[in-house]
Amino acid sequence: MNPVERVIDECKKKKIPISRLEKDCGFSNGYIRNLRSGSISAGRLQKIAEYLGVPYIYLLKGSVIFSMEDLFAGPEYYFPEMNITTDEREILRSYRKADDAIKVSVLKLLDITPEKAAEGDKDE
Repeated sequence: MNPVERVIDECKKKKIPISRLEKDCGFSNGYIRNLRSGSISAGRLQKIAEYLGVPYIYLLKGSVIFSMEDLFAGPEYYFPEMNITTDEREILRSYRKADDAIKVSVLKLLDITPEKAAEGDKDE
């Protein structure tokens, strides 16, 4: 199943007409069904995911389970609303591989407390 097919499937499960999704998301009538190649822009897929209340990654890949390489494939892949640079991806990759002592040091250096991290999660 490709992303467009997953969008259509989710609409069926939630009993949301495709025409309503298109209208509510600001797309033209017939937009979804005309995407015969199965590809859809990252920004529009993100908008649809938010509208349907499903993870973006699910619509993109059909699963919420992914590998580290998938995660850092490119900023438009999992973070369509963000402009993540190659340097930022490398920092994230290194942080995830670091031992706990280094992670604690990095968080202190950046002045990130667990409370601040939790607040940031609420914003997203």
